[in-house]
Amino acid sequence: MRTKSAIPFLNLNTRWGVTMCVCAICVFTVWAATLQADDENAKRSRTLAQLDVSERQASKNVQQELRKSSDTSAVEDSEQRMLKFVEVHQPKLLTLLEFLRRQQPVQYTQALKEMSRAQLRLESLAKRDQELYAVELQLWQLRSELRLLAAEMSVSKSDAASAARQRQLAELIQQEAAQELVRLQLLKVRTEKELDRLNSQIKSLSDSHPEHVEKTMKLWLNRISKQAREKTSGN
Repeated sequence: MRTKSAIPFLNLNTRWGVTMCVCAICVFTVWAATLQADDENAKRSRTLAQLDVSERQASKNVQQELRKSSDTSAVEDSEQRMLKFVEVHQPKLLTLLEFLRRQQPVQYTQALKEMSRAQLRLESLAKRDQELYAVELQLWQLRSELRLLAAEMSVSKSDAASAARQRQLAELIQQEAAQELVRLQLLKVRTEKELDRLNSQIKSLSDSHPEHVEKTMKLWLNRISKQAREKTSGN
């Protein structure tokens, strides 16, 4: 009896499907191993983007979205949104996710959490910064492609296929490094603009410090007098 896939266009009963299922057993092990490298890249990015207030707010929004997904209906909705995101931006992952859902539920849950974080972060970024979103999305696609290829290579026994995949791996690594450079350069330009704005404010306040203090003093005295009059008239 053939088993029907939860995703209509996936057929796990073919030779290709069986091969992909074997790949799935190790794909998220490889995935986890590469997360450390991603973390290092994230640390460098956070250093450059410390002055970006909107980035910190976006991170808070992601956490709020994850907390809202605690009930069953929200979790199911989040899962469907994540699968749709993967279908659009990295469809090769769907077969692996389908296998994990049926055969490795614990790993499937972990994979959902990791991908949901990436999805929510990218969706939040798309709403406020299309330029950076396009760069980040391509970077996520390249890294996902690298992880999938690493999983395939870990189960491949063909020398010819291995040599071809090594060439493909080298090409993907070059593309990923180039895209990471684009992202860092974009963040650098924006950070420099923010620093210029702050330096301008510092210079302006430093040059007019006595006048600023005097003006602010008058504003506070006027405010205090107004509040005193309102209290007197109220009595």
